[in-house]
Amino acid sequence: MGGAFLRILATMNEPKKHHFLPVFYLKRWSGADGRLVQFSRPYGPVVKPKTVYPKATGFIDRLYAVEGVPDELAQEFESAFLSPVDSRAAAALGLMVDEQTAPAMSEKDRYAWGAFINSLLARMPDDIKLLKESVKTRWLQEIPGLAAAYAQNKPANSPETFEELLAKDPAFFEKAALRIGRRLLNSERFFKAIAALEWRLWTFDESPTEFLTSDRPVVYTNNLNNPDAHMLLPVGPRQLFIAVKEAAFAEKLKQMTQKTIVEAMNKAVVGNADNYVYGKSGAQLRFIQNWMGTTKTDSFMTRIEQIRVNAFKDAGK
Repeated sequence: MGGAFLRILATMNEPKKHHFLPVFYLKRWSGADGRLVQFSRPYGPVVKPKTVYPKATGFIDRLYAVEGVPDELAQEFESAFLSPVDSRAAAALGLMVDEQTAPAMSEKDRYAWGAFINSLLARMPDDIKLLKESVKTRWLQEIPGLAAAYAQNKPANSPETFEELLAKDPAFFEKAALRIGRRLLNSERFFKAIAALEWRLWTFDESPTEFLTSDRPVVYTNNLNNPDAHMLLPVGPRQLFIAVKEAAFAEKLKQMTQKTIVEAMNKAVVGNADNYVYGKSGAQLRFIQNWMGTTKTDSFMTRIEQIRVNAFKDAGK
């Protein structure tokens, strides 16, 4: 009886609001009243501003949950993986924004921040939807000999055939999708690539406009090994995280005015937005109305899926 009660309590405490943009990050845009402005198109083409607390936005109920399994297991992707990623990133950012502690950031701290940036590339609602659909319709079903492989490596006390396994476990594909997603988001190779870049945190006090952020906030080059490779992320209305392969790119940026850099970043971040843009105030509503979603680029998950599709095409030639 006691064990059942504890399991119920654990289920009640599981996070149902799954934040694709974590609270610690959105808080950076909060005003004196603790709120920021969310911009979205809830009813059509017109962008609507809404003043909200960071906890009240940037989430979808049960976004990372696995349907068809008990709640205490369904929430694992959020509670056991993304929440720790966000907690470690919040601590790393706290060190980074402090001039006294920034130089002393450890390799562990840099990995934590790299893991967070990596997560921002593939944790958005459209990413999770694409991942689940890909696994169910293609990634697993297209693997030749899947049923034979299952029969050969079947664990003890498991269903006799792969078809029986699917019948017994309707959530098989969703669970597989999130396992694949976790591996993608937990790529130590990518963390190391980010950590190996030269990092800077710039403050923009002279710009007449402030940085905005969105549900696609990272601006980056696909290949981080190129000389001009860079990764940019607004981390507040007046601060920009910059990671570059070679210092020359950062020096090139420094030759521009703060106004120019802020405007270019906002065009990229707002133009690539899926559904949400965020700011400290509603002052840039017209800009957001004109630019939101107008310059979208393929997401990291979309590119991964395209690589898979091309690989299958090449294999069939």
